[in-house]
Amino acid sequence: MDKEILNELTIEDMPNQDMRLVAEACGIEIAVKLLQELGGIGINIPKFGFKKLVQQYVCDHYDGSNAKELALKLGITERHIYNLCQPEQEDNKQMDLLEK
Repeated sequence: MDKEILNELTIEDMPNQDMRLVAEACGIEIAVKLLQELGGIGINIPKFGFKKLVQQYVCDHYDGSNAKELALKLGITERHIYNLCQPEQEDNKQMDLLEK
C-alpha cells in the first residue's frame, strides 16, 4: 500500500472492531501489515501466552525464601509460585487405564 495513503489512515478506517483494537494497541502500521500479510486468517491471542516462560523463570529464580518477591514481580500469587516449582504428582486415587 502506498505510504501516502498509510499516512492518512486513522483507527476509524480499520475494517472491523478487531483491527481497530490492534491499531489502538500496536499502531496503524502494524494493523495494516497484518491485514496485508494475514488477511482472511483468524488469529486467537491467548490471555496468558507466556505460561512456560513464567514457569521457567520462577523455577530458575525461586530459592525457597523469595516467593513473595517473585509473586509481586510477576503479578501472580505465592501459592502459584509454590505450585510451579513442585513436580507434578500422580493422583493415586485415579486408575491407570493403560495398566495391565
